[in-house]
Amino acid sequence: MLKTIVNGVKSLFAKALAWFERKLRTWTQPALPSLVLDTVGDLRRDKSELVWKNALLRQQLIVMKRSFKQPKMTNMDRRILVLWGPIDSSVVLYGEES
Repeated sequence: MLKTIVNGVKSLFAKALAWFERKLRTWTQPALPSLVLDTVGDLRRDKSELVWKNALLRQQLIVMKRSFKQPKMTNMDRRILVLWGPIDSSVVLYGEES
């Protein structure tokens, strides 16, 4: 009797975990039309806008590669991201309007 209950709970837990894994993959996968539209939008941008965007992304990669379990940002990283963030946002906002 107890063995069937334990097996039922294990089966239910395994099904719930499989469902959660499927949902997590769905939630974290970028939408394909968004990628296509973003790529087309990048083709219209000036070279200087793309350089700023690329520099910001490279800085994020540097931080991610530096640490294994949790990214650790140095004070210099924070300064770079704080200074480049508003510049990148203004480039994205104003660059698409023109």
